[in-house]
Amino acid sequence: MIDKNVIELLIKRGFRFIGCNQPDIGIFFKPESPTDLDVCILASFTDGHIYSSLHLTNIYEEVERKFIFNGYRNINCHFIVFTDNMDRDRILADSNLSIWLVDTLMNRIIIYENQPEDFQSLRSELENIISTPQKKPKKKPAFIPFMTIALIAINVIVFIIMEILGDTTSSAFMDNHGAMSWRHLFEDYQFYRLITCVFLHFGIEHLINNMLTLAVIGNEVERVIGHVKFIVIYLSSGIGASFISAVYNMNVNTNLYIISAGASGAIFGILGSLLVISLLYRSVRANIKPSSVIIIAVLSILNGYMNYGIDNVAHIGGLLFGIIITFISCLCSKNVIK
Repeated sequence: MIDKNVIELLIKRGFRFIGCNQPDIGIFFKPESPTDLDVCILASFTDGHIYSSLHLTNIYEEVERKFIFNGYRNINCHFIVFTDNMDRDRILADSNLSIWLVDTLMNRIIIYENQPEDFQSLRSELENIISTPQKKPKKKPAFIPFMTIALIAINVIVFIIMEILGDTTSSAFMDNHGAMSWRHLFEDYQFYRLITCVFLHFGIEHLINNMLTLAVIGNEVERVIGHVKFIVIYLSSGIGASFISAVYNMNVNTNLYIISAGASGAIFGILGSLLVISLLYRSVRANIKPSSVIIIAVLSILNGYMNYGIDNVAHIGGLLFGIIITFISCLCSKNVIK
């Protein structure tokens, strides 16, 4: 890798960069007059990239032809080669090229007798840059989805407590311990059930299915949008899904006493969030295609209609809440599309 501080030094001195199809080669030029041009070529012979003097000569000739074609007649070209193997690359100094070698192991510039002592008065500043130890970038700590882990733990703990107290497969038992029913919500004004029902599950299979899904998609969503937004979307989607389900059952299933519970409404909200961020964030889209998320959501909803006892209205409601809240959240961010 070419030291970015050296690149910044050249740019500060008025050099401009042009692209090169060779890896770890940087070409910079600075017009001195309509016919005179200084060219500085940075080359990194580290990380396995090695060039012979012939390769460098070919690069020089190609650069020379390019600028002669553009009207320059006097081209002063100088190479600065960064190497981690002086024994191997010292032979480069015997070529006809103007070249300095930078020993990256000893942090020093090597200038042989047949080479220019200075170029564009860069030597002193370049020596200061080379001799100053560069701070290694700190490794970014591994991301830990705290909220996803915490939610799974809470759901499991609540399930264990409920199993100790009674039978989680019993509708009557769940009804007495916080599950959702529109009558409790709109007739008894027990609004707490909007949230308590999100942490209750009908049996171990119901719990495992929901927690596995949360573990898979929760990690990705929480990593992108952050811990706080994640928990806000999760809880909002869960509450919204419970409310929409209660309104639906009050108007459509008035004569039925339907008891519902589970984290699936909130999880569908996270699935909706995943759909939004896969559309807006390129980093997510590289691994997760929006079409795949849509297929998963559609298949899950169809499965709900094909199986008795699944609160599909809550699933759809949670999905919509997750999409809307995440989109608004991203829209309010400084960078909507990344």
